[in-house]
Amino acid sequence: MIKKLNDTNAEEITRPIFESIHSSYANSNYQSLIGNNFSEKMKEDLTEEVFEEAIQKYYSKYGGLVEMTFLGYVDRDVGHQVLWKCKYNENTEEVLWHVFFSKDNSERHEVVGLWFGY
Repeated sequence: MIKKLNDTNAEEITRPIFESIHSSYANSNYQSLIGNNFSEKMKEDLTEEVFEEAIQKYYSKYGGLVEMTFLGYVDRDVGHQVLWKCKYNENTEEVLWHVFFSKDNSERHEVVGLWFGY
């Protein structure tokens, strides 16, 4: 059994997962991305084509990462939501990242949703 996510441990537990997800986008590495504790449903929904489209349409315009800040944790009925704010060198606006984790984390902190944008 792993530690359950809560207000006091969410940043410590999820930072390595988020850093790896972010690195996958920065390096356009789909195989690395889906290896980040993604649920089977996430792997089905976030296809390589969807991933590449998100990079081309959005992520590639941000530039290099300048700063990554943990904003908080939200306990939802259906799971856990963790929020990160990122600043990039070619983007005047900060980008908000939402990472959703399953409520049922008996073996690992499973990513069941991911969103980034303004």
